Amino acid sequence: MTEKRRVGRPPNHPKLINLNTGSIHETYASAERELKERGVPKAHRAKIMMVCQEVQTHHHGYKFKFVK
Repeated sequence: MTEKRRVGRPPNHPKLINLNTGSIHETYASAERELKERGVPKAHRAKIMMVCQEVQTHHHGYKFKFVK
């Protein structure tokens, strides 16, 4: 029997933009999915968050920033 996947809490952060590709994401997880589709299997949403908060400068060569 198939069940619908439950949606978690809504994001409590602003949208973010991938400065390399120009794509805008609602969540860190959607940015992670984009990187995995582009061939970065070790992409992780926590590292993307650290780049947005300017703790790190990039993650696997990609730069992210919050959209204001």
